[in-house]
Amino acid sequence: MKKYFKILALASMVFSFGSCLKDKNYDNGLTGIKLDNPPKVIELGYKFSLDKSQTLGLDFVNSVVDASLVTVRLAANDPATEDITVVLDTTGTGAIITTKGDSNFNRLPSLYSLPATGFTVTIPKGKREVDLLVKTNASLYNPSAVYGINFKLKSVVQSGYVLSGNFNSFYTKLGAKNQYDGEYSCEFTNYHPTANPGYIGTTQIVHLVTTGPNTNKIYWPLADDFAAPSLLNGALNYFGSQSPEYTFNSVTNVVTVQNAFPGAVTFYTMNPGFNSRYDAVNKIVYANWGYNYVGGTFSAATSREWTQKMTYIGPR
Repeated sequence: MKKYFKILALASMVFSFGSCLKDKNYDNGLTGIKLDNPPKVIELGYKFSLDKSQTLGLDFVNSVVDASLVTVRLAANDPATEDITVVLDTTGTGAIITTKGDSNFNRLPSLYSLPATGFTVTIPKGKREVDLLVKTNASLYNPSAVYGINFKLKSVVQSGYVLSGNFNSFYTKLGAKNQYDGEYSCEFTNYHPTANPGYIGTTQIVHLVTTGPNTNKIYWPLADDFAAPSLLNGALNYFGSQSPEYTFNSVTNVVTVQNAFPGAVTFYTMNPGFNSRYDAVNKIVYANWGYNYVGGTFSAATSREWTQKMTYIGPR
């Protein structure tokens, strides 16, 4: 019975407190928090995305294309009610690139052309965003280089807009990529007379990185180096001073491999009994190559050799 009265008393208190909150002016929107006119914020980046950077892989072909380096957005309830002119700033890019650890950084001063308005863009009336488009030709890029540029919001010409504090900078990396560039699953076996006489192997993730219109070097993320994954003495390892580079014949799809390490003294031979090729339909690379061959053929006594099947996964 006591519990019954306690519940009734509690219910009565809740009802009375709820009644106290009843405010006619609040209901009519005359008091309290009003969000009818939220701030109009200018941001950098994509809608509904927290990303503050992007990587552009441009086809390694001799053609001038439009590339979107950054998107400028109006974050508001409604599209722009007027043309909104936004000024961007790229000063300090070099320092930012250094902190990100990108090697061979280049600002591309002569490899892209800006529109007549330079780093000033306009979000058109009735729209929410605009891209900064530049014209560039990826065939002029150094395919082994990483290019980058960092944008910051500098100012808005029209009044009534706020520059975002959280999305006020955006970093874009650019690089040239041929059709073979990407991330691959590499099923391999390798041979060494003493370190792997059983010619066994495993599977590793590798990247084929563009070095020319039809050439790619193999990059092994686990080793953080341009190298072919190997099993040596029962453990994953690789040979120093070796950077295998794959050349693809665009007509016959024949694949050849050679050591592209600067100052290399070891050079490869393709196994003549294996069909090293590129399966363009399924995006699979088959390669069998090595060195210390005898008379141009594999020798169990002296040769080091790799047999690889690399299946494309997606962009790197």
